[in-house]
Order: sequence, then C-alpha cells, then structure tokens
Amino acid sequence: MDVAGTEPRGAEVDVTRVRMRLLGELAVALSELGRDSSLLMRGGGEPVLAVWPSRHGASDKREVVAVQDGGGWSFLWGGGARCRVTDEGSPRVAAFMVAQGPKAGRE
Repeated sequence: MDVAGTEPRGAEVDVTRVRMRLLGELAVALSELGRDSSLLMRGGGEPVLAVWPSRHGASDKREVVAVQDGGGWSFLWGGGARCRVTDEGSPRVAAFMVAQGPKAGRE
C-alpha cells in the first residue's frame, strides 16, 4: 500500500522505466564523448539527466529529459532543443548535440 499517496503505479511505472533506460543510454554516450553526467530522480518521480560543463566546449550545466512524442520518444533540453529517438543510435546523436552547446537541436 502506498502510505504517502505518491507511489507511481502501472503505466506510470512503465513510462518512468523507459525514461530511465533512455537517459541511461544517453549518459553512456555522453561519457564516450568525455562528458560527465548524473542521472537524478526528481521528487515527483521524473528522471532527469544533469550534464555538467566541460573544459572544452559547453560551459553551462544542462538538464535533459526523455518525453513521449507523437507515439515515440524524444530527448529535450535547453528551452526547446530536441532529438527524436528513432533507433538505437539516437542516444549517440543526442549526446553529440547536447555536447555541442545551446544552439544544437533547435527546431
């Protein structure tokens, strides 16, 4: 039983797991590019990937989320930047875009 009334159930748990998996794959891809990141779980149960500044390139911390997008998934960050998840290579593409800086991924 959920004492606090905040435990995610059913479909919410499945969505959270997909978000965690996608963000975990993105974290690995960022690591391959030499970027540090931390996977965080917000109080409401929403996972967020914090991407830390690098010594060579981007100078600001970014937060990336994975969201459902028209029957699929997308990574979002920086006030409107987006990378759709279309195949298993998408986390590497998104990692490159996140590492490039604030203008990458704008639609």
